[in-house]
Amino acid sequence: MTIFLPEAFATTYAGDLWSIGQSIDTSTDEALSLPDDLRFCFLCFTNRCGSKFLGQILATSGVLNEAHESYSHEEVIPAAESFGLTSFREYVSQVARASAIEGRLVVKTAISHLVLLAKTGVLREVHERTDFVLIERMDKLTQAISWSIAEQTQQWSSLAEDPPVAPPVYEFARIFSLIQSITQQMKAFDEFFALNGLIPIHVKYESILSDPLAQAVRVADQLGMRDLDFDLDKVKTKVQGTGLNEEWRERFLRDISAAALELSTPLRST
Repeated sequence: MTIFLPEAFATTYAGDLWSIGQSIDTSTDEALSLPDDLRFCFLCFTNRCGSKFLGQILATSGVLNEAHESYSHEEVIPAAESFGLTSFREYVSQVARASAIEGRLVVKTAISHLVLLAKTGVLREVHERTDFVLIERMDKLTQAISWSIAEQTQQWSSLAEDPPVAPPVYEFARIFSLIQSITQQMKAFDEFFALNGLIPIHVKYESILSDPLAQAVRVADQLGMRDLDFDLDKVKTKVQGTGLNEEWRERFLRDISAAALELSTPLRST
């Protein structure tokens, strides 16, 4: 089966492909060297949707690796330089051999990573041995606010060791833009799955927060891995939201209401 990727994706979400291509070969020429029994699990995510938290819970089973953004340019380029790798396909093979546990490799995968995997021919070769988990945050306004705060403070995780680089400042336009980015990325995931007849395991961020063990068990069951034991005490990532998030949420809703009212008010003739 051939994987279809709309050409618009390759234009909009080509950042990782372009960056990696500046350092190593991203052609389809080199053969993949993967164990015959290896299966992939892609945790498909947008920023601030709980993918790291879910990945850490799954890893406490001891039979799944902790998921990282292994196909982001921030990870690929330094690793390729460190290990003397010359192509992305060689890198994919190296990560699989080094990180997989008991024939399973879990990777956090953004829409730009799917573009990278598709354009390098990797996705075409591995999709039949891949399970897709789509993690979605239903409250996308709060997600966008969390994203805005994290990008300003550079506190992308509760485990961040460095102090915030700057205090966060409320910006209506930036939050509005991030909402659009999140919804567009989710639409891109939906379109990719639909066009290729793929049905992902759908997990809601809010469900992970309300009952994390139940969601981990559900995901594992659908991966065909039943009776796994998970230990929340081993999970280091914690929820980062504070009263500031709620304050910004209320402020944004006031601002968007005022903007809508202004646009709907008829112009008066003079």
